[in-house]
Amino acid sequence: MDLFKSFSLGQIQVSASCLYQTNTTLVFGRETVLVCDPNWLPHEIDAILNRIHPFQETHAFYFLFTHADYDHIIGYGAMPPGQVVTSLAMQEEINPEKALDRVKEWDGQKYISRSYQHRFPKADHTVRYPGQVMNLGEFNVRGFPARGHTIDGAMYFIEEAKTLLMGDYLSPLEFPFIEDSWIAYQETLQNMKHLHTVLNWEISVPGHGPCYQDPSKLAERIKIDLDYLDKLGAMEAIESWVEVYPFALYLENEHHNNYRRYRMENKT
Repeated sequence: MDLFKSFSLGQIQVSASCLYQTNTTLVFGRETVLVCDPNWLPHEIDAILNRIHPFQETHAFYFLFTHADYDHIIGYGAMPPGQVVTSLAMQEEINPEKALDRVKEWDGQKYISRSYQHRFPKADHTVRYPGQVMNLGEFNVRGFPARGHTIDGAMYFIEEAKTLLMGDYLSPLEFPFIEDSWIAYQETLQNMKHLHTVLNWEISVPGHGPCYQDPSKLAERIKIDLDYLDKLGAMEAIESWVEVYPFALYLENEHHNNYRRYRMENKT
């Protein structure tokens, strides 16, 4: 079964897991393979491995992580040797043991057995400031810290592939999930209003859901998500967001968690 159907254009291939439509992005170069957020179920990990296996003897591998949430690191233990790229905060702010405990807990609750041991990504390259350029094989990759959803978020722009990897921001499927900071989330989206217009991207990949090819669609999503954050203080009913977030009715707990985060940062 070919799971790489969500998006495929030349050297860029994106697969969406059947769980939360979580994206894994592969970028194939002449001598380099980039892998971002490998996930999720065992047969999906096998499909990723089958896709990259022909390149293991000839290409250098780099594994990019947008943050350390369990669904984004859960496939790393199966990956072949290679260098790791994360935000600096993912190395300094995240407890590896606790992150792996969450991964193992999820597997255990679902009775899932795997053919590999889970590993926490230990970085060879870290994103420390906006626009930082990293030379990963023949690819120049710009990194951007992105707080708000989590404290350790990062986005990546792969210049030669014209690909923007956004992590858990600006999904067409879900409203913002605030695990870190309402204020920082707004700052990240405000930065994206400018960033997505100056980067020469052709493919923009969210952590969950369909990719963007049309800049106007991404601009519209930025506006929608900022509007959601602006209106959190009014605590509008979740039903009012169904037209722009198709799964909103099933995410009411996250909506309430967002409101609590808003209130913590806006005490008057």
